[in-house]
Amino acid sequence: MKLKHISTFILLSSQLLIAQTQIENGNFESWENSNNEEQEPNQWSSLKTSNDDSWLNLANQAPQVVWKETNNPHSGNACLKLKVAPYNSLVGIAPNAILTNGRVFASTTPSEGYVYTDPSNSAWNTACTDKPDSLIGWYKYDPQSNDNGRVEVLFHNNSSQGKLPETTIFTHWVGNGVIQFMSTQSTWKRFSFPIHYTTTQLPNYFLIISSAGNGLSAQEGSQLWLDDMSFIYNPPLSVNKPQIVNHSIYAFNSEVYFRLENEFNFATIQLYSLDGKLVLDESLKNSTGKVKTQLLKGIYIYLLNIDGEITTGKVGL
Repeated sequence: MKLKHISTFILLSSQLLIAQTQIENGNFESWENSNNEEQEPNQWSSLKTSNDDSWLNLANQAPQVVWKETNNPHSGNACLKLKVAPYNSLVGIAPNAILTNGRVFASTTPSEGYVYTDPSNSAWNTACTDKPDSLIGWYKYDPQSNDNGRVEVLFHNNSSQGKLPETTIFTHWVGNGVIQFMSTQSTWKRFSFPIHYTTTQLPNYFLIISSAGNGLSAQEGSQLWLDDMSFIYNPPLSVNKPQIVNHSIYAFNSEVYFRLENEFNFATIQLYSLDGKLVLDESLKNSTGKVKTQLLKGIYIYLLNIDGEITTGKVGL
């Protein structure tokens, strides 16, 4: 179920204040109703929480297409599994397995279904006034009969309803991006796709849809696993002082290696997760060395403070 809880990426130092919107529960660790067929990750929704304009109450009749997968997630204790449902005579197709951070509008005429941002209901929208450069994550895919899955994101303003797919009005679009999964991928593989912006305007919301099948042609049994989805910002941070610290940072076997070419009196390194949490804070005594961590695999933002001079970057564990 989509719950209202907007997080921003906030890093503070004596001379630093940054706020960058991130995907809520993009690691799919938090779930609701995880022991029954209505299970959905928090901050997300699917067919079981859809709405419609008929008396049929399609949400109650919708098949389960979303699962909490605890067997071999990419990281943590859980990941998302989407599985296209069996053929349904009421709608005449195999219902696609979809997940959105907005809400699903369901219809007995499949071509009239879509996902959308509902600005009037905080449970079904994600506010955003930032412009990330790309969306990344990890996936596995098991398609049936040449099926293909996808992850798509739309950044839009509030002049018109944001929805996917969109067939008529595009003037409210600020930017979008999409990736398709075309072939079997049995082990976790990183994906990344850029977000293309068509205007200098800032968005009001972003809308994500992930699907295991190809729209109205989805094939029964196609499965898509997703984990650790997040936005990437480039540069990830801004500072009001020039970044003049000559350094190198890299990671190996959960250890962060560093080399500082400047002489210094004091130095610290901090690591932040992509949702803005401080996960490491260490003082550096030497110009070269390593810092041991117990962090999960993923991308982290590092912040070096060398005698009050701040420099930032990304490091992958």
